[in-house]
Amino acid sequence: LAIKERVKLIEGKVDIENENSNKVKNKINTLKKSQNPKSCQGEITERTKQFQHHSNRLGKLLMAKEKAEEVMQEYMSSVYIEATEKIYQGVEIIIDEFNERTKREYGPSKMHYHERKILIDALV
Repeated sequence: LAIKERVKLIEGKVDIENENSNKVKNKINTLKKSQNPKSCQGEITERTKQFQHHSNRLGKLLMAKEKAEEVMQEYMSSVYIEATEKIYQGVEIIIDEFNERTKREYGPSKMHYHERKILIDALV
């Protein structure tokens, strides 16, 4: 899968695990607040194990998402456009979902993505 698609897929799984974790947590709280929580101790223990399972899975998914985002940032930082003569005013530069329109003319320049911005550096 493309990096961006992988991040979106992981985000979807994170949402599902978050939802499952919250449902189990709410059920545990409901059982603890019941009239006789001692009679529900077995179910509370089982639900606690389920909660831990979802929490562990959520942690692994968040780590996978972070790694995928790092790979995407690395790739984005490696992409550049080089103008060997001139960049005219009003030229729109688009790298992924980030864009920049030049406000003035530039001489020979390199346009690249850095920290959620498109930068224009002079070629020397």
